[in-house]
Amino acid sequence: MATRIRPSSKRCAVIGGSGFLGRHLVEKLLGKGYTVSVFDIRQSYELPGVTFHQGDLCDKQALLTALQGVSLVFHCASPAPASDDKALFQRVNIQGTHTVLQACTEAGVQKVVLTSSASVVFEGTDIKDGREDLPYAKKPIDYYTETKIEQEKVRTLLPHTETKIEQEKVRTLLPHTETKIEQEKVRTLLPHTETKIEQEKLVLKACDKEKGLLTVAIRPHGIFGPRDPQLVPILVDTARRGNMKFIIGDGSNLVDFTFVDNVVHGLILSAESLRPESPICGKAYHITNDEPVRFWDFMSDILVGLGYAAPRYNLPYTLVYGLALLLWLLSLLLCPLVAFKPTFTPMRVALAGKHHFYSCSRAKQDMGYKPVVGLKDGIRRTVESYPHLRHGA
Repeated sequence: MATRIRPSSKRCAVIGGSGFLGRHLVEKLLGKGYTVSVFDIRQSYELPGVTFHQGDLCDKQALLTALQGVSLVFHCASPAPASDDKALFQRVNIQGTHTVLQACTEAGVQKVVLTSSASVVFEGTDIKDGREDLPYAKKPIDYYTETKIEQEKVRTLLPHTETKIEQEKVRTLLPHTETKIEQEKVRTLLPHTETKIEQEKLVLKACDKEKGLLTVAIRPHGIFGPRDPQLVPILVDTARRGNMKFIIGDGSNLVDFTFVDNVVHGLILSAESLRPESPICGKAYHITNDEPVRFWDFMSDILVGLGYAAPRYNLPYTLVYGLALLLWLLSLLLCPLVAFKPTFTPMRVALAGKHHFYSCSRAKQDMGYKPVVGLKDGIRRTVESYPHLRHGA
């Protein structure tokens, strides 16, 4: 058996360190004098002084190897929210996090900092200056196969004169009447928001001062910045296809977008504040730029900065949401016959047309958080980092 290395306060591991946020975190930790290990399913870069461990998040033995001598773990691993692989969300966010916590306990890790998400409280309705005491979302709208509410919506669309055969067809698609086999399939297909809720609950519940494991969860919202593989590339691709002409709603909805350096700052600040006597133990904290901005103004700033036209035609929110809902219901009805997965979903419409911004007052009070990069500067740095995506490039 290998000799157990005594954990060092400056030795940490970043789980998911090959990703967008993870790499920025690793670079900042190195600059602050930490010794860093990265655990990920892939290695996307090399940095002097960083030890990479490739492995499955659900493989405890592989994790234990990566956590030797580590006192602090940053858990940043999660599938991209846009992914439609619900089994992957379940495996990574729930099963994987459970395995991480087991490995941390066995390896003598003292602190775990989770990158959660402000989406754990978002149900598609307005959130203005939301605080951490908001309840978890009970019906996350990025999942469309398992709630009684959706069942009732389908029923209201069916004509009262439909045949018994059609009724039976619909019933076989609804969760409260499906077979046990189908129920088991549904249970393994939890989406981003639902699995992030369970993940956060697991990590915060694991906080145990007597056993020597302290935990905290950071909830960023709308992360953006250089090397982002999601927001800017997708936005530019949409613009190049001529699909960024419309504004959903009146364009007045305020949202939080958070520059990646501020998220990294919040993660490290929470880790360094995490002590047995600290009020942050076992709690969740919103971390944003603390500068709510109109959603479509932010999108326009990115697009115009890269040489594309800003959206300028308004579409009524209720109309767009209704169309997305219709596509969603069609996918539900046709799923046994056709592989139909709409990208134009109610969740995406709500994110683009509703208010959703969050208060950082608790993070300011409990750990002295303050954004280190302003929104305008963050947008400028982001735009400058994508010369290959400029119009005409």
